[in-house]
Amino acid sequence: MFRLHKGFLLSLMFFLLAANGFTQDLNIGGIQYGPGTPKPPAVKEEKQSSLRVTSNPSGAKVYIDGVYKGTTPITIEELNSGYHRIKVSKEHFREETERIYIPQNAKRSCHARLVQISGYLRLYSDPSGASLSVDGNSYTQGYLIELDEGYHTIRAKKFGYEEASQSVYISRRLTTTQTISMRHAQFRLESISANRTRFNPANPNSLASVKITSHVNAPETGIMTVRDSYGTEVFSKVISFTSWTNQFYWTGTDSQGNLVQDGLYTIEFHADGQRASCFVTVDSNLVYPDLSLTNGGTGIGSVASAESFPEGSSFFELDAGIILGDNLTDIYQVPLSIGFLWAPSEHFELGLAFRPYINGEDSVINFSSSIKLTFNTDLSDSCKLCWGFLGRLGFATGPLYLPYGIDSGNGAGFGAVLGFKINDLYIGGETSLIINPTSGLLTQSEDRIWKTGIAVKKQFDGGSLGLFADLNLANGDFNFTNEHDGNECTETGSFSNQCIWEAGFEGSWYLPSSSTQFVLKGGTYIMTEDKKPMLIHPHAQIGLKFLL
Repeated sequence: MFRLHKGFLLSLMFFLLAANGFTQDLNIGGIQYGPGTPKPPAVKEEKQSSLRVTSNPSGAKVYIDGVYKGTTPITIEELNSGYHRIKVSKEHFREETERIYIPQNAKRSCHARLVQISGYLRLYSDPSGASLSVDGNSYTQGYLIELDEGYHTIRAKKFGYEEASQSVYISRRLTTTQTISMRHAQFRLESISANRTRFNPANPNSLASVKITSHVNAPETGIMTVRDSYGTEVFSKVISFTSWTNQFYWTGTDSQGNLVQDGLYTIEFHADGQRASCFVTVDSNLVYPDLSLTNGGTGIGSVASAESFPEGSSFFELDAGIILGDNLTDIYQVPLSIGFLWAPSEHFELGLAFRPYINGEDSVINFSSSIKLTFNTDLSDSCKLCWGFLGRLGFATGPLYLPYGIDSGNGAGFGAVLGFKINDLYIGGETSLIINPTSGLLTQSEDRIWKTGIAVKKQFDGGSLGLFADLNLANGDFNFTNEHDGNECTETGSFSNQCIWEAGFEGSWYLPSSSTQFVLKGGTYIMTEDKKPMLIHPHAQIGLKFLL
């Protein structure tokens, strides 16, 4: 029993001494460590090593541990010491890879002698003048082509001959000359198609004809025949196929030059015992109105029109212009515009526009879209009532025309259009409510504009001329954040029955023998001050409209 107590006491004393020893501070090498003393900082290895990589030939790509570093010759600085995997590669040469050790604070170098694995091919065709390609890449006949060693596919193509292809083996460091032969092709009339399913021969320039495109594989002479819905031949002419793709036109006339009647017609090509055909409709009521893209859809100046474009028609519009300041001498903005219209049906159209207003740091970019539904009711043989509805949505990077409250394409709106079409004369108007036109929808603003406008347009054989005027009646508060001189600033304000008039003109003319129009627009805003009218922000634009 004594021995047990004695052993227990010795163990307890040892434990207490050990515990006391671990709680005392230790002094090693003059540095004291103990409880609460932070551990010495870890020594961070500095990237002071470098590697110089060269190659023969030079210009090879260098990768270190899979990361691209540049082309030889190159020196890579600030490398960690240790093993690194170096890869040097160049087109038409065998890739070289090496694992090297770089000591700390050392400057190493390595040189790669690249082994060429390419040869050369000089390619010709029989007959000459064919289009040549190797592995899908086009080359000039007789040109010395460098290719990797191995098999390659060469192809030759020439109108009037069957396409030929074959394989060729390229040996490294050797030049191979190859001539690929082709056989005469038997004529094939593959297809024909019309660029329009409907057209009006009375329309101007290229809109008065239909373009028929044929696809063949060899030269041949044939006949183009046009037949009416009863199968009676109304027009024919001899045609020649001189390339893979050929284009021919029919202007909607018979063989004596007289305009044919409205209806469905079959256009047929006959050559070397083969036939192909397509169908077109002559429609004298098909008219392309001379309208440009406004914020509310197609219209005249800034007033949307109740006229509609034919089904399936579309156009691109490019404009550039200038907006003057209030003193009529300095430049307020330089507007550019890229617009697109598509009419999937006769009663529906979709418009999209991108409009940068350029003026240094005060530049503003506007994106806008519009939809328009239109309908027609015939009142007499020469007069019809046009009416419809429109919707719009636009966003801008900043406000325009402050503090006047003018429609610049921003915000959301809806409205109606109404007009009369009397032969070539159109008289109509637009009325729309626009919400948040100053600062946009995504703000705390409550401003709005009630816009009412009228337009008159006279269409001629080669173009049109129109006049327009509208009233912008602004009410409500606006609140927006704008960036000026690199600083964000918040601007607030309000409108109370503020009236701004706009008046202007728009003219368009078809370029000779084309469906492209030159468009000229001009106008000014007018406000009343002390019961006197005052011109503000006169503006003008020129552009081109490409009817598709």
